[in-house]
Formats: sequence, structure tokens, C-alpha cells
Amino acid sequence: MREPSVVPIDVLETAFRTIVAHLREIAGDDVLVEVDYYWSIPEEAAYDVYREPGSLTIGQLSECVDHLRRLADDSPAVLSYALVWLGEVLMAIGRTVVR
Repeated sequence: MREPSVVPIDVLETAFRTIVAHLREIAGDDVLVEVDYYWSIPEEAAYDVYREPGSLTIGQLSECVDHLRRLADDSPAVLSYALVWLGEVLMAIGRTVVR
């Protein structure tokens, strides 16, 4: 059975500000991520750790960044889903800058 996780928004906000400030120090205004496409695990399989995911889909970082650029024009539902796009981009950036 899944145990719920509580994520305080204040922790996210502080962590994000700290991480972005650090990223700006080490990378400047832009980060060159040398990949664009990535494997994506469907949500229903991503959190079922007792079964191996059966199917994967392909995501595209440049598409995620484009969605993030247009956030001001989007509906609340799309704005909430932007956390997924942001997560994909942040994962790629994190894997790029720690090399």
C-alpha cells in the first residue's frame, strides 16, 4: 500500500530559490542540455514499484520548455500540470550540471 508524502510548499519555494541561485552562479543565464528526447513512464506505472513498467512513451524537453514559456496564457489545470513539465526539465538540467 502506498504511504502518502506531505510536501510543504514553503520547503519547495525555499529549495527552488536556492537551487536556481546556485544554477545561475555555475551556469549563467542558460544551461545547454545536449539531449531533447527522453523516456517517460506513464503515471499509473511510475508509482507502482511492485511491477515493472510495461510500456514507455517518449517525451521532449524542448516541448516542455515551450509549454513553460506559455504558462501565463494557460488555464489552472494546465498550470498545475506544468509541474510535470518543470520536473522533466529540472531533471535533465540536474543530470547535465553535475557531470
